[in-house]
Amino acid sequence: MDSYSTIRTDHSIDPYKRALVMVESSELTTALTDSPVLTKAMSMQDAFGCDLKLFCCVEERELTPVLLTAFEERLNEIRATGSAVEGTINCQADAVEAAITSARDFSADIVVKQVDEANPYYLGIADHSDWRLMRNDVASVWFVKQPGAAIDRVVAAVGHSGELATRRHTYLDEQSYHVYEAARHAANGLDSSLHALHVVESAGEELPAYDIALNGNIMSFARADSGTGHGQRENAKANYHGRQLRAFAEHVDSLGNDLDVRAGTAEDVIADFSREADADLLVMGARPMTRWERLRTAPVAEPVLAEAPCDVLAICGI
Repeated sequence: MDSYSTIRTDHSIDPYKRALVMVESSELTTALTDSPVLTKAMSMQDAFGCDLKLFCCVEERELTPVLLTAFEERLNEIRATGSAVEGTINCQADAVEAAITSARDFSADIVVKQVDEANPYYLGIADHSDWRLMRNDVASVWFVKQPGAAIDRVVAAVGHSGELATRRHTYLDEQSYHVYEAARHAANGLDSSLHALHVVESAGEELPAYDIALNGNIMSFARADSGTGHGQRENAKANYHGRQLRAFAEHVDSLGNDLDVRAGTAEDVIADFSREADADLLVMGARPMTRWERLRTAPVAEPVLAEAPCDVLAICGI
């Protein structure tokens, strides 16, 4: 039996029940509606009925009675809307570690955070705070990049190498179904449309190794050099990928959603497709990677986070 036939496709998950909301101290003294993170978090609470916890990490010198009063007033303002919320202020030097610890203590399944635009992506090497948070194994992370609460179109990027350790061959495995189900749950809760995207890694814009026909029917994958030893091995991988892709397409179709397959470099295709689809939210996998893995295999999720035109929901620890 092919291993792909044993993949669970019935992921029954309810992933948005406890949300840790990371706020800056400056957001405590502005109007509630002027905070993109709080606005987004409260819209999530309306959609999913999740419990909220505000988390603010400040330097010790900033921890003044004025700040504590502003923090409590903000909590009361949110409670006045009918929302259940608690909060904590932390003075730990490492804000990312403090947030992960707080998420673990709160049993959070999602962290909501304003994306940090201060340090642009550079060769995937810089130890950016957002990328460190993305590599946690405690909770998924909703990176807020757009103001406003409306989420009308959701794109789920599945089977790319953000989920896997290799870039040369990308497969649709159980993790891909998990990411898709998380995206479907978000789209249903937010009353949004959902479109799935799978990227076949290719140096060019075409698919020289594979013959794929989409729009309802996924045909065979075949290589022109299949007569050689190398070609036979590649052809076997391609056929395996093709069967996976057909099964996934049927699963997506059975749920009334669409699947696009594009060729190219995953991070470029995902960002470009999000623009083309006018997405409000991009959902993708992001697994923890060691420094050795990062040197050997360039990550996908991090440059996508930098280039995506919309909010990004990173399904972490898969």
